[in-house]
Amino acid sequence: MVVKLTFKCKRLISLFAISAKMDLVWLLRDTKFAFTAILADTISNLSVVSSVYLIALRFGGIGGMSVDEVLFMMAYSTVTTGIFILFGSGNNIHISRIIGRGQLEHLFVQPLSLKTQLITSGFSPFTGSGNFIIGCILLVIAILPACVCADDSARGKLYFQERTELLCQKRLQQICALRISPLMYAMLRRPSRNGSTTIPAWGL
Repeated sequence: MVVKLTFKCKRLISLFAISAKMDLVWLLRDTKFAFTAILADTISNLSVVSSVYLIALRFGGIGGMSVDEVLFMMAYSTVTTGIFILFGSGNNIHISRIIGRGQLEHLFVQPLSLKTQLITSGFSPFTGSGNFIIGCILLVIAILPACVCADDSARGKLYFQERTELLCQKRLQQICALRISPLMYAMLRRPSRNGSTTIPAWGL
């Protein structure tokens, strides 16, 4: 069972490598074309995200969400779209297109299972990774302020806890220095007959 699973994983990795090599060859068939394709893809992705982000920045948010939340939602959408394009550029996810074009029969005569071909045939890490890379960068930018705020909040709670413990220790040292028990201290602070609280003369 383990040997069979290992063989299948190695087979999938080799097929992904073949698809990646074909994608790279198609992209680098002309240096000018490759540079133009990468630049156009980057500008297209950034323009879609920046337009919504600038609107949120101008009006302080959209639909009750803050600017950081809007940026996070845009980054999340870009990442999911990037994953979809990264593994589905060959219409392998849109199975209806393969059926409509009469290409499904061709897959049945290949020496691979239909599932394996559909999984690996659309992998394009070079021409289809623009959305995924930009989405990951935006996701880090959107999450980073939240992590900083959480870190500051944790530091504040730790400082408050340490300050409280220090005050308690100081109070206990004062009581021990006067050699009185907490019970006697409580009795000294009990309300008098006129309703006021009796405070010891030494200021505890």
